[in-house]
Amino acid sequence: MENRKVTRWFSGPLFRYTCKSNVILLVVITVVFCMFTGVTNVAASLMTVEQKGTISEETQEDLFRYLGVLAAYDEQTGADLSYEDFSKGGDVSSYKAAFEVYNSSPAAEEELSTAGFEKTIAKVEGEGSDPDAYVDLFEYAYALRGEKGIFSGDELDIAGMTESMLDSIGISQEDLDRLQEMDFSAMITRIYFTGMGVLILFLFVIIASNGLIASQVDRGSMAYLLSAPNERRAIACTQLLYLILAPALITAAGCCVRIGSTKVLFGEVVPERLIVMYLALYILVEAVGGICFLCSCIFNESSKALAFGGGFAIWCFLASLLGIFGSKDLLDMGMGVEQLSIFNRLTLVGLYDLDALKTIGTGDLDMGFAPKLVILAVVAVCAYFAGAKTFVKKDLPL
Repeated sequence: MENRKVTRWFSGPLFRYTCKSNVILLVVITVVFCMFTGVTNVAASLMTVEQKGTISEETQEDLFRYLGVLAAYDEQTGADLSYEDFSKGGDVSSYKAAFEVYNSSPAAEEELSTAGFEKTIAKVEGEGSDPDAYVDLFEYAYALRGEKGIFSGDELDIAGMTESMLDSIGISQEDLDRLQEMDFSAMITRIYFTGMGVLILFLFVIIASNGLIASQVDRGSMAYLLSAPNERRAIACTQLLYLILAPALITAAGCCVRIGSTKVLFGEVVPERLIVMYLALYILVEAVGGICFLCSCIFNESSKALAFGGGFAIWCFLASLLGIFGSKDLLDMGMGVEQLSIFNRLTLVGLYDLDALKTIGTGDLDMGFAPKLVILAVVAVCAYFAGAKTFVKKDLPL
């Protein structure tokens, strides 16, 4: 009797078996990826809060003006007015008297009042700063007023003292300005999307792609799949489909967590930006997954498939990790090394243009990410097609 094979492009039973055999891996990677997404978003929000430690120059000038009036009034009258007592509430008549004396003097630049003092304190607190820290700073500045250097004869002030102290320990004013302008939230986002976040997804495609083809050939279980009424193309396409759908599920879950946690932690979210960023991340993962699948189809031994496919994926991760330190964000912060930017050209992750993607939803959209995503998509399609074609044509040690 003629042994006939049923020509199919997709095998439902094989797909169900593949999903079942990889369910633990899929669940674990999805949970880890979602947890990492939430944790990095929390870290970014904490960094944002901690950076709110300074007030505007205008607010500081207003606060120092009020404190200067209180200090001068205390010296002239022997009173004991202070910011601390005023902030506790109670009788404000003495403070009104101090401000009236100032308002009646020719040196008064603007009219001061207890209500204005309360408003200024509220502005300091509203800008996320501790008024006590600025009161301490004012005391140093007030103590140095009118004093001159013994050797230089220059007038001493708190800014000059601070600069001299920084110079003595090797920190320039430019370094300090860069430190204050650092956007740690942006740095964490970059590490997530081009570093540790992609590593989690790369680990999934490395393990899954090896288990779909090479591992089964190596163990001999591929003979049982081929003994069923399926052609090789059906097996290749079915396994390929799983490697397309599974990462989509993981990235979709991560996207939902990101959107939800961003709304809770930051109060606002641009969903279209995050959706496109995760779609681009998915295309990147599929490009690497396609190459891992190709290696799994080329080699009959699982170790060789892991060595070449997994090695390529790990190289993409390591190169992108080094490339982070050559990124524009870190260079602008003064923490990067420009020479390390070369690694962004030596990895597929370099085609994930995070700077351009972050402009989505703004008035200055940069479409530079689009052609790079097209290249990644072409790499994925070609790698999957070549892998399936190789599996169909090659000799199997069955």
